[in-house]
Amino acid sequence: MSVILDIADDMRSFDTQAAETICAAAAGAVGETFAICLSGGETPRPIYALLAEEPYRARMPWARIHWFF
Repeated sequence: MSVILDIADDMRSFDTQAAETICAAAAGAVGETFAICLSGGETPRPIYALLAEEPYRARMPWARIHWFF
């Protein structure tokens, strides 16, 4: 397993990088399902909002994702 370290210039860049990473991981997942654990609090809220908007909404394989809290 390799570790990828991304450093964002600001919170908007961080949110966009996180949304891109989630979309890429979901699209590249091997198998029929992709599992993701949602974090609580205020920090991930903008990321979740981005995933619900275009272009991310169209890129996510929603029917194959299992969400956990």
